[in-house]
Amino acid sequence: IILFVFLLCPSFLKADKFYNNHYVDNYNSKYSPISLNSPLEVGFFQIGNWKYSRTKFEESDLYKADWYITHDKYYGECKSLVCVLINKPKIILNEILNDPGYNLRMITSLLFNKDMLTIEKKYFLFFFTLVSLIIILGFFKIFKSNTKNYILFFCIIFGTLGYLLALSLTTFSYRYSFPLFPVLIFLLMQLNTKINLMKKRININYFLIIIVLTQLTFNIEDYYVNYKNKQFYKIKSHKELNTKKVNYFLSESSVFKLINEDQKILTTDSNWLSGFSKADPKKVYSIFSLPPIKDNNIHNFLDSFDIILLNYKANVPEASVGTQTFLRYELHLKDYLNDNKKKWDIKEIDNYGNVFIKKNL
Repeated sequence: IILFVFLLCPSFLKADKFYNNHYVDNYNSKYSPISLNSPLEVGFFQIGNWKYSRTKFEESDLYKADWYITHDKYYGECKSLVCVLINKPKIILNEILNDPGYNLRMITSLLFNKDMLTIEKKYFLFFFTLVSLIIILGFFKIFKSNTKNYILFFCIIFGTLGYLLALSLTTFSYRYSFPLFPVLIFLLMQLNTKINLMKKRININYFLIIIVLTQLTFNIEDYYVNYKNKQFYKIKSHKELNTKKVNYFLSESSVFKLINEDQKILTTDSNWLSGFSKADPKKVYSIFSLPPIKDNNIHNFLDSFDIILLNYKANVPEASVGTQTFLRYELHLKDYLNDNKKKWDIKEIDNYGNVFIKKNL
C-alpha cells in the first residue's frame, strides 16, 4: 500500500515547475518529434534515432543527426511505443535482440567492474559464468526456502523481466542498468557461501558483499561502445577530442558571481544554473530552446537574453545521442555572436568556457 501511494505521488503531487518529470530543461517541445511525458519513450526514440543515424550519416556529419530531423525517416508517423509496436513491430524486435553480447557484459560489470566491457572474450566468459551461477543458484535458494511467498516471486521475476525489457528498448548503459545491482546483491546473499577456516565453517557472504561494494568506487571511467554490433568482443577505446576540460566544481564560484535572479539566461548548462545558482529557473533557457533547423527569426530571440553561457564543449563538432548541441551552436550562435560582438562583453572562465554579458548600450 505504501509503495502504491508512493507511485501515485508524481501524478497527484506534481511540482509547480515549467518542466515535466523527465526534462529539467527549458526544452522547446516544438522541436521534439514526440511528447516528452514518458522517460521510457524519450529514451526509446532518442536512442533508436541515434542507432539509425549511425548507419546513415558519416562520422563527421553525425552532429547533424538531431532526432527532430531523423525521426520520420525511421519511425514514420509513429509518435509512441504502442504505434511502433502495432505498425513497425520489426523495430521493436530488433531493439530487444540488439547486441546481446554487450548487454551481458554490462550486467556482468555491475558485480565485476566496467572493465568487463573491454576485456577479451575468453576472460570475460569466466566472469560471466560466475554471474550466471549467482543468478541461477540464488533463484533456486529463494524458491526452495520461500515456496509460498508469491509476492517475493512476483517482485523478483516480473519486476526484473520488466526492467530488462525497458533496457532492451533503450540501452544497457551502466547508469540505466544499475537498478539491477540490488537484485544481484540479493541473489548473492542467498548463496550462503561457507569456507573451512580454523576447523570451522565460516559464512563469507558479507565479505563478498563488501568486495562487490568496494569495486563500485572504481567504476568511474566511461567506456564508449562501437556501433558495428561487435561489442561482445574487445572494444576499441574512444579517442577524446582535444578540448579544454569542463569542471563545474572548480568553475562554480567564478560563474555564479556573474549570475543574478533578474537575468534572462541562455546556456549549455541550464540544470546546473537552475539548481545551484541565484538564477530564476523560469528565466534559464537551455541551448535546446534553439531549433535544430535554420530559423531566420532567431536573432530577436537571442537579443532578448542578458547573459549567454557556453561551456567548452559547445563549439566542438561532437555528436550526442538524440539532441545535438553543436548543431544548434553552428546554426544560430556561431554567426550571431561573431556579428554582434559590440553588444556583448566576453569573458573566458577557466574550467568552464565563455560567458557573454549584454552591454548597457
